[in-house]
Amino acid sequence: MVIYNLIDRPWISIISTRGPEQVGLREAMERAHECQLALVDPLQLAALLRQVVLPVVVDACGLPRDYAEWADRFELGRLDSAATSAYLDEHHDRFDLFHPEHPFGQVAGLEALNHETRPVSLLIPAIASGNNVPLFSARTEADNLGLSAGEAALAMLATQCWDTSGIKTGAVGDPLSAHGKTMGNPVGCAGRLGLLIPWADTLFATLMLNLPVRAGLLARDDSPVWRRPEHVGPGWETRPARGLLDLWTWQSRRIRLVQPDDAEGEITRVVLTAGDRLSLWPSDVEPHCMRRVDVDASDGQVKRRPQRHRSDRALWQGLPGLLALDAAGRMPGPGETVTSSLILQLADLVAEGRLPEGLPIQVLAIGVEYGNQQAVIENVIVDSVPLPMAALTPDPALRDAIVKVARMSDGLRMAIGQLAADLRRASGASQPEFGSAESLLGRLDPAVREFLARLQASPLSYMEALDQWMATAESIAFEVAEPMLAAVSPSAFRGRRDERAKPDAAKGNAEWWHRAATAEMQYRRKVHQTLGHREKAQLAAGGAK
Repeated sequence: MVIYNLIDRPWISIISTRGPEQVGLREAMERAHECQLALVDPLQLAALLRQVVLPVVVDACGLPRDYAEWADRFELGRLDSAATSAYLDEHHDRFDLFHPEHPFGQVAGLEALNHETRPVSLLIPAIASGNNVPLFSARTEADNLGLSAGEAALAMLATQCWDTSGIKTGAVGDPLSAHGKTMGNPVGCAGRLGLLIPWADTLFATLMLNLPVRAGLLARDDSPVWRRPEHVGPGWETRPARGLLDLWTWQSRRIRLVQPDDAEGEITRVVLTAGDRLSLWPSDVEPHCMRRVDVDASDGQVKRRPQRHRSDRALWQGLPGLLALDAAGRMPGPGETVTSSLILQLADLVAEGRLPEGLPIQVLAIGVEYGNQQAVIENVIVDSVPLPMAALTPDPALRDAIVKVARMSDGLRMAIGQLAADLRRASGASQPEFGSAESLLGRLDPAVREFLARLQASPLSYMEALDQWMATAESIAFEVAEPMLAAVSPSAFRGRRDERAKPDAAKGNAEWWHRAATAEMQYRRKVHQTLGHREKAQLAAGGAK
């Protein structure tokens, strides 16, 4: 019998003062205060954190009952290794990847109705498999890919979180299979979310920042999948999550890794079938995403729906929503964004003085964009921004400065887009399309990140940092516009009459002309309005909104 226990065998990539290493789950827990996770694949990173590491800590040590208990744990500077080690000893056999009765994260003896297995590439979105055919994949489904046991375990966890929707192979023993398959399978449990993960310089600090503080959050029947007395079988059901641990370890697919001849052999085949479906998304439990407030058209009820990330927007462009703390406790209205409960919790901890303002924290954004009825993965979205802790204090001055940078950047984006449209009109629409907005945002991106990093290191100098950023943004705005103005046709300077404009005799305008000079003048005015000294004066006076 092949034995590969994830508690003892090295499969988790970490970075520490010793350099990059691979360790087992127990060692990762014992050394959490001196290392950080270092997985290259962001989907596997998020899956490992949510499906294994966080549930083990929560189930072994419990959730903090209040902020005082959270602060006491944080001040210790390390996990309760006695509690986590005893927990791992108690459930040791449930973490065996090839256990004959309950292999970790899998179904023992799972078999497809057609008795076939699939290539293990089915578990890796970056490799072509079935309907999921990435544009630049270097491999095809016919290639004989092999994964080590540790690599296969990580790929399996990521599949539970992010697998595509659509038809899945029917399983022997699944009464809901029909004609050898199951229909209507939704994406993996995290696929509908735009994850926002607070990230610190050590695994211990990261785990603490991701522990929700709420009394009664864990229901009595809530447990991770490996602690349930019944083993997961080939059948599946549609039900609500029992609580946080059930949600984090949700089995959205039934999987069996076809074990190799020995623990060091490569895994090349897999069986993947349908898994459990959430009947209701537990928005009051999920701590890792922002929510958009919408009115349900069917019943008129106000609901908070998980918000996904977009590949065409950097994370810093969503800073107004990310920092929407609303200290006054006002109920958000339809169309507004509510930040994640963990960001709100960090704000409370900072306000109570239980978290140092100088703590270096990043917000890590991870998500997936699906296409073709969510049956293919089009983009994997990963981004991070520094989170100045002072922005979470009750004093809104620094937070307003950060929000202002995001909104000014969006104003410049709209201005450069309008300039491109005006130049096309002046040229008779014969001008080629400009990638103007993307070019501008690409140039602004490092400036915004430098601004946030500066505020994180020196929050009291936010006005100076804002002035410097505005000067840089103004320079970039004109630098991006310069080649656009230089490339217009000579006829654009004479201009073209707008046939659609209605004459306004009262103003003495019989017609309207589109000219390059007019477009440039309007652009410069919009840039100055967006980044003008009047705006600086308002912010300095505390009147920024």
